[in-house]
Order: sequence, then C-alpha cells, then structure tokens
Amino acid sequence: MPLTSLQEAQRLTEAMLRLAKEGEWDDVPELEKARQSCLAGLQLAGLDEAAEQAAIDLLRAIQAMNRELVDLSEQERSRVREALLSLRKGDRARRAYR
Repeated sequence: MPLTSLQEAQRLTEAMLRLAKEGEWDDVPELEKARQSCLAGLQLAGLDEAAEQAAIDLLRAIQAMNRELVDLSEQERSRVREALLSLRKGDRARRAYR
C-alpha cells in the first residue's frame, strides 16, 4: 500500500511538472492537493528491504521533481510580477494623459 501511494504521488508530481512546463498553472493546485492526500499518513515502517529501497527511490524522484517545480514557480512568479508592474506603469501613463 505505501508503494502504491508513492507511485500515485509520483504520477501526480509528474503531471504537475508537465503542466508547469506548459505554463498551465491553474490546474497545479488541484493536483498538489491530491498528492498531499496520497502522502498524508504514509507509513514506511515494516517494509522489507526491496520495498524500502523502492520507496526511497520514489521519494527521491518526487523530491527532484519538486525542486524543479519550485524553480519553475519562482520563474513564473517573477514573470507575473513583471507583467503586473508593466500594467501599473501603463495605467499610470494612461491616467496622466487624461
């Protein structure tokens, strides 16, 4: 069961990363919520050695994708901030010419 939850979390993380790379940020929070549900209460104690190693590998893959997601989200935040500043400057200029 823990491996199934981790595999689902990995699948969701892959989908989140794909959407982020495509600039489709609106759907990412819903997938994040589903991913959190998969990981909530996850118990890895009592796994045999092979299952434990598989869980470690899945968690490392999720962490690596998550780092990439964070980087992409920071880039998107900067892009949105710049766009907002540009809109504000344009609005001020438009009001100055009224």
